[in-house]
Amino acid sequence: MKTADNYTPKTPKSSSKWALTKRVMRHELGEKDASGVTDAVQAHYSTWKGTTNTGKGAVLRYAAGEMDSTGRREVKRLKKFQQFLVKEKLMTKSAAASHAAHLDASTGTEQTKRLVDGLKVTRKQNALTMKLKHPGKDTLILYRGWKVDQAKYLKLKKAKVGQMINLEDPPLYSWSLNPKVGHNFGHGSLVTKAEVPIDSLVLSDTVNSVGSHEGENEVLFKGVPTLAMEVVKTQ
Repeated sequence: MKTADNYTPKTPKSSSKWALTKRVMRHELGEKDASGVTDAVQAHYSTWKGTTNTGKGAVLRYAAGEMDSTGRREVKRLKKFQQFLVKEKLMTKSAAASHAAHLDASTGTEQTKRLVDGLKVTRKQNALTMKLKHPGKDTLILYRGWKVDQAKYLKLKKAKVGQMINLEDPPLYSWSLNPKVGHNFGHGSLVTKAEVPIDSLVLSDTVNSVGSHEGENEVLFKGVPTLAMEVVKTQ
């Protein structure tokens, strides 16, 4: 990012976050190419806050992988998890088929390509802002609670407090800068913490989110080959 730091204060006001991002998008992509990109990113992130496995949340996970040309792998992983939910009677076959069809239809479209372009910019913007907010640091400690079905799927059900677990090439998940929020994500299940490179951040409430969910201090990251997680709570 050449001079985008001129637009990025350490603590942007909530009401100006997306206006700020639009300015950065125009700087990075040009006036013509930036058209609609910010809106696409905002719409998908807003939907993500409600559901990560369906609709625009799933497309966001695909787009985050596609930044590094691994989008098709993310689609396969997401479909595999949905099949697991069907097996566990947590999702109907028709719902899984509908979600899979929506995801397939969204990949490769012009709108999704623009979403990928937008995430490349928000990744730079988040890295810059977080380094301004945390001077001298290249990493952040994040927290995540895992729902019972997720813990079972990832074979984490027998984890013990203090145990270190390596998660290979983790997909986009919701983590938080706030340990209390991280505990709430899991609804009483397994909670882990991890040290994540600031340069891997894709979206965050600090920079990108506005509205009622902003207080979650949520952070999304992608591109960590192996994530070392420490278990800080079990059921």
